[in-house]
Formats: sequence, C-alpha cells, structure tokens
Amino acid sequence: MPYVLGVDVGRTRGAAAVCRHDGQPDVVAADLPAALAVANGEMVVGAPALAAPPERVAADLVDQVGDDVPVLLDGVAYTAHDLLAALVAAIADRVAEAEGGPPTASP
Repeated sequence: MPYVLGVDVGRTRGAAAVCRHDGQPDVVAADLPAALAVANGEMVVGAPALAAPPERVAADLVDQVGDDVPVLLDGVAYTAHDLLAALVAAIADRVAEAEGGPPTASP
C-alpha cells in the first residue's frame, strides 16, 4: 500500500511515522535509540549499537552535523552527517520491511 514516510532523529531517540491513503499519520517506529556502532566495516543501529564497546559507538550526532571534526569509530573517521544519514536510512529500511516496500514519497 502506498505511503509517505517521515523520520525524526533527535539527540537520543528516533521515530518514524507513515501516512497512508486516509491521510492520518501512524507512528510505526517509536523510541528507537539514535545510536550506531561500527565494527569491521559493518554498521549496527539502535539498541544493538548500545551494546558495542564505547569506541565503536556514535550517539548524539545531531549537534555535530556540519562540524569539520570527524567522529572516530573503530579507528575510522566519519563525518557526523554521514553517520546520521546512515541512521535515517536504517530507520527507513525498517519501515519499508514492515510496510512491504519503500515509501512513495517523503515529506
């Protein structure tokens, strides 16, 4: 079924909502930890990321977007905006899996 996707990521939590044909928003993912971890080149997001060693975890990325200072995870430098984009993409992927396909649009 076609839907429009909205994703909100704050300092500590993320959420996603969809609007389907009736136009009413429906929260489909709430209270997701806004964290990700990198290990051996693989990214893990949400609650599983919080279980990783601290040197591999990035959280509270919102205020760092646009900074020139890289975020070091597992010895690799990333920009905060690339990490935040990966987090948003992971949330969108979760919703697409639950909804049976990608959104038709994003606001």
